[in-house]
Amino acid sequence: MKNAQKLILAVIAAFLLISTVMASGKWRDFRGTIVAFDPSYHSLKQASFVKNLEVTIADVGGKPSNQIFIKLIFEGFGTEQVADDVLSGRTAFRVRAVRDTSCDEAHPRLLTKAESFEGSGAFLLNQTHQTQSLDAISALECYRVQVKK
Repeated sequence: MKNAQKLILAVIAAFLLISTVMASGKWRDFRGTIVAFDPSYHSLKQASFVKNLEVTIADVGGKPSNQIFIKLIFEGFGTEQVADDVLSGRTAFRVRAVRDTSCDEAHPRLLTKAESFEGSGAFLLNQTHQTQSLDAISALECYRVQVKK
């Protein structure tokens, strides 16, 4: 009887785990521009067999009058997950990303100068967006992009 109970509990646990992953794992296509990035992830990349991250805030609203901000995490091997012109906000991007609720950002800290950088979790506004009002950046839904080279 105890083995049957353990089996039932294992099946229930597996079901809950799979349903949680499936609920947060919805793929979406995005177009937009990057407005900020986390300098700690940007500067700590290794050219090895370690997966590197570029953690960014992006505007995917399509128009200045309709700003929609999300957190985008680009994951991949090598030292460049995002091209410099895209990271600077000068060039728009188009990506396919999966929703990940575990990295949602409740209160992002935005910085305009690298000198005021306080460590991971703070986002540095890129040159293109330092003069814009980004009051709409508050709670950010997180999405992950797999970079293939």
